[in-house]
Amino acid sequence: MGPLKTKRRKKVILEKLKEIVEELNAVEEDALKCESGNASAGRRVRKVSMNIIKELKELRAIILEQSK
Repeated sequence: MGPLKTKRRKKVILEKLKEIVEELNAVEEDALKCESGNASAGRRVRKVSMNIIKELKELRAIILEQSK
């Protein structure tokens, strides 16, 4: 694998990780509302959590592919 492809993959990994962190930060307010008993906020947090799980699995696959 050439240095250009490695650089692109690192960029993809970093961008993916930043997206995940941004999603988590965006749902923080809903998490606080959920702790106060807001059921709708809890549903939103669960939905985002499921999406983040998928994104983390994708990130893990990219990293594993790179290490081969």
